[in-house]
Amino acid sequence: MNEDLFFQLDELSPEDSQAKIVELIAEPYPDMRRVRVAFRLSTSRKSLGSAITLNNQTGEVLASANIVNMYISQNEITLHIPAPLSKAGKYNLTLSLFTLQEVESELEPGKVGAILSNPLDSKTISFTLQ
Repeated sequence: MNEDLFFQLDELSPEDSQAKIVELIAEPYPDMRRVRVAFRLSTSRKSLGSAITLNNQTGEVLASANIVNMYISQNEITLHIPAPLSKAGKYNLTLSLFTLQEVESELEPGKVGAILSNPLDSKTISFTLQ
């Protein structure tokens, strides 16, 4: 049997398919000031980026993070909630997955003029702080 134990079966994707979010977990710490965010992605031959946003019940953004040039499928980050905003209640965490593409400058050929974001997948989960 020739198995690659580095990847889970649900992380494998055909070479021409887009990367996707396989699993997303948000676990608040007991101090109600931090949230552990863990996520697993399908495999991709491209460098991926992600945008993570934590919102409260009214939709106000409490914390956010961007990660670029991800090549591994399992990732983890801790988001910190500002002290005056950490209250008991329901929260939403959104993970958006994308690739970046450099576009040549129209004014200066051969130089990067812009970096475009190509959305791939997005997932939102809810959790409660108590």
